[in-house]
Amino acid sequence: MKNAKPLSLDTETNILIAAEKVFADKGLGGARVKEIADLCQVTPAMINYYFGSKENLYRTVIENFFQRAERQTLSVMTEGIGPEEKLRKVVEAGIDLLGEKEHVARILIREFVDCGRYTDLIVKRHLRDLFVSSANPLIVPKAGVQSQSSGTMHLVFNLLGCMVFFFICGPIVKEIWKKDIFTKKMIEERKEEVIRFAFQGIGDWFMKQTDKQES
Repeated sequence: MKNAKPLSLDTETNILIAAEKVFADKGLGGARVKEIADLCQVTPAMINYYFGSKENLYRTVIENFFQRAERQTLSVMTEGIGPEEKLRKVVEAGIDLLGEKEHVARILIREFVDCGRYTDLIVKRHLRDLFVSSANPLIVPKAGVQSQSSGTMHLVFNLLGCMVFFFICGPIVKEIWKKDIFTKKMIEERKEEVIRFAFQGIGDWFMKQTDKQES
């Protein structure tokens, strides 16, 4: 494509959005460049010209997500506020991002379950850096991730589970609960529920349900 015109921001964004959906539905192996191109109404040649390959487009989708997550998280960690408020803000930012990038949660689950080629990169370059950040209010590293207390690491993964799994279950929620989890209202509700769960615990939730039934 000697005479290819530079991609506009909107065109590049549309390619990435289409790629997110196709990769979430079919994984890296099952996705086809033509299907992504058809979805965002560009030619396969344009995608290959600007992203180099399907694999590089897939990696770009993952990198873009984690780069945004890192910027948001590290920005909160350096604020002059207490650990509790930092945790609240990190959870809110994470849920906002997962709600905005509605297909990425399924891409990450596919990658981890299949032990894909980028799993090691995600863990080493992104998740580990977030876990051992010296500014992290929950984790104070001494010799890497393995030095952290069992309780702290369980808390981290509990929060990740509460945040990520909800967005994987979109079709199930819509069928059973008749609600779209990607609406602004539902995302705000999810923030409140995860934060309440983190700070008050499931025991408090059961007590409230019992009180409601008795009243």
